[in-house]
Amino acid sequence: MSHIPVIDFLRGLAACSVCLFHFVYTTKDFITGAMSLSVFRWGYYGVHLFFVISGMVIPLSMIRGDYNYKAWPKFIWKRFIRIEPPYIAAVLIGTAFIVMHNHLPGSLSHVQIPSVQTLLLHLGYLVPFQHSGTWISPVFWTLAIEFQYYLVLSLLFPLALSSAWAARVAFYMVFIGGCFCSDSFHFVPAWMPLFLLGIMYVLWHSGKVSLIEYAIVTIAAMILVYWKIDGASLWVAMGTLAIVHFFKNYSDPISKFFGNISYSLYLLHAIVGSAFVNYFSHRVQYGWQKGMIVIGGFLVSVTSAYLLNKFIEKPAQRLSSKVKYGTIPAK
Repeated sequence: MSHIPVIDFLRGLAACSVCLFHFVYTTKDFITGAMSLSVFRWGYYGVHLFFVISGMVIPLSMIRGDYNYKAWPKFIWKRFIRIEPPYIAAVLIGTAFIVMHNHLPGSLSHVQIPSVQTLLLHLGYLVPFQHSGTWISPVFWTLAIEFQYYLVLSLLFPLALSSAWAARVAFYMVFIGGCFCSDSFHFVPAWMPLFLLGIMYVLWHSGKVSLIEYAIVTIAAMILVYWKIDGASLWVAMGTLAIVHFFKNYSDPISKFFGNISYSLYLLHAIVGSAFVNYFSHRVQYGWQKGMIVIGGFLVSVTSAYLLNKFIEKPAQRLSSKVKYGTIPAK
């Protein structure tokens, strides 16, 4: 289980879903049809899909790399190199778009330009820790959740790989009990059961835990996802696991393309694409025109994501692949 091709499809699906959600569901006074809003509302759960994917992909890379505590600095450095350059670029692009928005003729509102302090908080994913902190892009909060997850996993995952039953139970209890420590969705504890579903699948499929142990912990995580998050999140999570299990080798050029640019698309769509949609949303009236605006925003987002991926994300990915914390380089 060294690579899961269908993950490309799921990443692309998650990014495109969130993209369309923001264009249709959150653009003020744009799409008002109840059916359209009901359908595109499901795009919000692309975030939950990303969390389940991270629950699988990161532990899988750690298993392949023979991760241990001695490798902790390299693991953090590797993740930092992989995710930070595109993110910093998106922060700068978002700031530039805010400045442009405030000077654009016909702008209906003025957006406060981020302070130096706010920009520094973004670099450390620390915005949630400031009471009045505001993200430059509405999707950046999930990157803070992911980074918190990386930190927790890097400190605890050796317990999950331990042959000692008590060590694995301690790992499970942290991820199961985490959601009882905080109800705030701005911090990782509230999302831990969702990550755990992905983690357990990888542990079982890699032969690290028995089927019985996998089933017990997974059922507990499913109950908590339903109870602490919502039922739709559970359906999305279980659907993701089912697709990975039964169609793991699925791949096609389109899904591979969107999978490759999914991170860049996720970073930029709420900045570049939303700016396009917001600008034209007040200048059209008919339904078919609004549909064209959404398509246009999507194409602008994909184009900008392709450029960010090619010139910043790909080089960062290649540099990250050179950092090895075990016997096998983890992608």
